[in-house]
This record gives sequence, C-alpha cells and structure tokens, in this order.
Amino acid sequence: FAQTSRLRWSLCNEETTMGEMIREKHILQPFVLHPDSNLRLLWSLSGGLLLLYDALTIPLDACGLWIVIPFWVILLCVLYWTLDLGVQMLTGFNRDGMVEMRPAQTLKNYVQTWLARDCLIVATDWFLLFFDMDNYFRAARILRLIRLVRLLRLHKISELAGRVGRRNSHASVELMMKLGRLLAIILLLNHYVACAWYALGTASIDSQEETWVTFHHLQDAHPALRYAMALHWSLTQLTPATNNINPHNLWERCFATCVVLLALFMFSSFVSGVTSAVNELQMLSVKRVLERSRVASYVKKRKISAELGARILNFFDDNYGKAREYQEKDLPFFRDIPESMRIRLHEEIYTQLLRSYKVVAMTYHVGEDLYVRICHQAISERYFFKREEVFVDGVKAQHARVLTHGGVVYISPQADNLVTRFRDQRVWLSEAAIWVHWLHVGVLAVEVESQIAEVDCATLRTLACEASGSIYNCLRTCAIFVAHHLDICVREREAVTDLPMDERQVERLVRRALQFCRLPPPPRSSLRRQTFKSRLLNSSSFTNLLNRIPF
Repeated sequence: FAQTSRLRWSLCNEETTMGEMIREKHILQPFVLHPDSNLRLLWSLSGGLLLLYDALTIPLDACGLWIVIPFWVILLCVLYWTLDLGVQMLTGFNRDGMVEMRPAQTLKNYVQTWLARDCLIVATDWFLLFFDMDNYFRAARILRLIRLVRLLRLHKISELAGRVGRRNSHASVELMMKLGRLLAIILLLNHYVACAWYALGTASIDSQEETWVTFHHLQDAHPALRYAMALHWSLTQLTPATNNINPHNLWERCFATCVVLLALFMFSSFVSGVTSAVNELQMLSVKRVLERSRVASYVKKRKISAELGARILNFFDDNYGKAREYQEKDLPFFRDIPESMRIRLHEEIYTQLLRSYKVVAMTYHVGEDLYVRICHQAISERYFFKREEVFVDGVKAQHARVLTHGGVVYISPQADNLVTRFRDQRVWLSEAAIWVHWLHVGVLAVEVESQIAEVDCATLRTLACEASGSIYNCLRTCAIFVAHHLDICVREREAVTDLPMDERQVERLVRRALQFCRLPPPPRSSLRRQTFKSRLLNSSSFTNLLNRIPF
C-alpha cells in the first residue's frame, strides 16, 4: 500500500500540482498573462466584438454592398490585431495539467501554432488600410476579395467561448451557451449564403442574362431591400419555409442545388442540437418543480407546523439546484479509475489538510503509511448551503471536521452562549471525537456556502489499530493525555467545547507522548519522564481514562 501511494507519474513532477503555474526569473515574466485571468478575458471579449464586426461586414463588402466605415474604426481594428500578436506571445497555456507561464515557452508555443497565420492576416490588414485611403483602390474587386482572408480569425471565437465556459460550470449556463452557439452558427451561415446569393443576382445586371434580381425588377431597388430578399431566400433553404424567389440561370441553379445539399446536413444537426439542449433545460426545471412538490406533499401529509414547513420550503427555494463545487462522489468517473490512482489522488488532496492538525504534523515521520491510508479511507468532503447546520448540541460526534473554505458560526450554550465565527481559514472542529467518545456541546451552522472536510473517527481508529507498532502506541498515548487534559478542564470548571484546542497545549501533549513511547537517553529527562509516568499510572482516574478512549 505504501509503495503504491508513492507512485510518481511522468506527466508532472512531485513538486507541482494540477493547475499550478510554472514561472521563471525573466524580465518579461511580470507581463505574462494567465489564460483564464480577468484581464485576458476582457481582452478576448474586445476581440470578440471586432470578430463579430468582421464576420458581418466582410461578406457584405465582398458581394458589393457598399458600407461606409469611418477610417478611425478601421485603424482601431488594425491596431488591436497588431497588439494582439504581442498579447498572444505573452499568454500562458495549459500543458500536462499545469499552466506554462515562462515567456520563452509561451513564445515558442505561439511560433509553433498560429504566429505565421496571424502575421499574414495582420500584414493584409495594413495593406488594405494603406489602399483604403484611395477611393480608386477601394472600388477594386480584388481588394474586397482579399478582405476575406481576415475571416481566418473566426477560430478565436471558439477560444473565447472556452474561456467564458471555464468561468461558470453550472449545467443551465452551459446549456444556454450551447443554444446560443447553435443559433449564432445558423444565422451566420444564412448571412454568408444570402451575401453569395446577392452577388449572383447582381453580377449580371448589366448583361442580357436573367437573374433573380432582374426577374423581380429590383435593379433600381435599394441594396438593403435586395439583401433582405436574399436573406429571406437563404432562410427558406435551411428551414421548412417557402418564398417566391427562384434561380433563373445556370449559376444560380447550381448554387441553389449546393445550398439544398448543405441544408440537408446542417438543418438536421441544428434541429437535433437545439432540441437536445431545450429538453435538457426543461428536465432541469421539471426536476426542481417535481422535487419541490414532493417536499411540500411530505410536509403536508406529516402535518408539520406551518412555521417549520415554511422554513423547509424557503430553504429548498434558496438552495436546491444552486451551483456548487463538484465533490468526488458527484463524478461517477472517479469510481472507475485504478485504485492506485485513487490512492494517489486522495493523498495529494488531503495530506496537507491532515498535516494542518498539530498531532499529525508532529507524528507524520513516525506513521506516514498510516496517514496515507487515512487520506484514502477516512476523509471525505461535503458542501453545505447557507443556514445549514453541520452538527447540533447533544449529538454523538462521529466526525472531526475541517473548514476548507466558506464561513461558519459556532454557538455553545454550555459556555455562556459563546459565539465564534470562522471565515475562509483551515480550522479543526470537534477534534476531541478522534481521541474520546464525544458528544457535541454546541451548534455549528453555515453562514455562507462552505466546503468542509470530514474525518471519520471510527475508520481512523480502525486503521490505527491495524497499523499497530510505534505509531499506534504514540496515538493511544496521545488519546490518554487528551482525555486526562479534558478531565482536568472539567474539574476546574473550564469551558469544554467543540472548538480547537490550544496549539501550544496540543504540542506539549504530543511531545510528552513521544517521550513516553521513546524513552529519550538524557538522565534528567528520563527522571522527569518516569516521574510523570508513575504519577499518571498511579492516578485513581487512569482506569476511567482507558475506558473513555476508543483506541
């Protein structure tokens, strides 16, 4: 077991963790952006607006729909994409579960992926900007076709969607984004088809060949009207609708045939995708409504008081279905991974949490193998909603609890209604349940959504007994000393609560336990140890202490 727990995978070394940033001492290091930082997201959103502008206007310009764009807007776009080259060079990226933030590596990654293509597009932007200053060149068709090169940037939209999606993993938000993405794709595709149909209809206006524009006598119509009719035609090809516009020459007939074949695949996939997303959204809503009706029916049939029933339903409305951090038990995939991988996973997640307890930190060198087993078998995590109670007064304690993040409040009636609040700090509560049979002497409630790690005390003690040896003797001695300390507190009428013990007192108890089990060589220390040991063994309450500890 211990050998399995020490497996090290080649993907990342022992010193790094998932999502950790890799940095170096470099003059450019402070300027490297995290790929999911707020500043990087804001820059990407600005680029997304410019991409939307390009996606709409470039096809219109290419098909001959003249759009008067202020020169400063064009200059702003060119400057943005030029600066974006530097931003891309200094943006970290994910590799093997870590975020690579070293400037040399980010530059190398960009050179190997998109640098050549982006430089080509930016060079095209500056070329077009130079010739846009001359109306003669602006009228040239070849320049309008060159603008289509800028559409190669549209892949950045998927990167932007990924950055936004990583910010919110709630199921309903993901489904809404999926719906929006499908609608955007179908509308953009219709826009491109409409522009191509418009170009086919207006290309031969001056010739004798009949087109859909000449057939409907739209030669002198406003370009906006002709585009609206082309868009209407494209929508009818991709959806089950009709209109009175038909192809009137060979080129229009061939294009219409290609559009119908495209629609054959696009429309079916679009409808199935939208239907699936809408059904999933409805299932989320129906599940909530059905669960609430069941709760209300249960409260009514059990004749619960109106005040308590209202509190239950209000708690349901406030918390049911609310986004929360995923726990391991929420992800069935983790039940299928190899056992050795699960052991390593639990070791990396819980070791630092376990070592935050003074007893574990001071005895880890004695029982590392035992503590790896405890991480794997005795520790789990729970997510608590606002106003939820973690434990109440008078109930037998089965877990020691560690606040990992969030906020809780502890109220102890036996300590003059002592009120203690903890917020976003790692604190151990009910730690006495590890050492003795313990009843909670207060109420722990959640003030804001919180995540709490729970240590199963019975499993921990079973693992300690199975480990035996020096670590078992050390922990059992610690349990005797803790029980003795609690007895002294009760006799002296000090407040005994679920709050953590004083760290200095715990450290003294552990040091005594280590000395008690190890018999250090210095004579003076040995005499002091023997004196303490004899005093404890001859104590009339020693038998009662042994009966209280569950080790």
